[in-house]
Amino acid sequence: MVYQNTFKFILLLIVLIGLQDLAQAQTEPKPVLLVYNVQSRFSKSGEYVYVEGMVENISNKPLKGLECVVMIVNVQGKLVTSNDAFTTINPLQPGKASPFRVILDNIWEGEYYKVDFQEYLKGAIPWKSKGKLFNRDFTTATLQAVGR
Repeated sequence: MVYQNTFKFILLLIVLIGLQDLAQAQTEPKPVLLVYNVQSRFSKSGEYVYVEGMVENISNKPLKGLECVVMIVNVQGKLVTSNDAFTTINPLQPGKASPFRVILDNIWEGEYYKVDFQEYLKGAIPWKSKGKLFNRDFTTATLQAVGR
């Protein structure tokens, strides 16, 4: 009897853990884009910052009007400035990559930049990064590290 109850308890735990994993998987959208080679640099005049890199469509559908949105934030995490730009290749077919470049000004109070992607008039697109320069939220490099 004790073994039977223990077995039922263990089985219940396995089911609950599986349901928790399933719920977590359903709340985290599957990435549609792979972002890599992201870097920032100042213009020759020092008035602008270029944030540029590559983005690859890892979904099975073409993406039309793909925009890169870059936000510069201060140490407290407050927005200083932002800008967006379309990727070079449009539409971006499945399995294909495109460069992107966003130019920002009024960056002097900024400390970090945040990168996001969206389809024009359709909202944010889930993505993942390749490499260790930056993660989903903020780059590990500060603007100071790129020449300020």
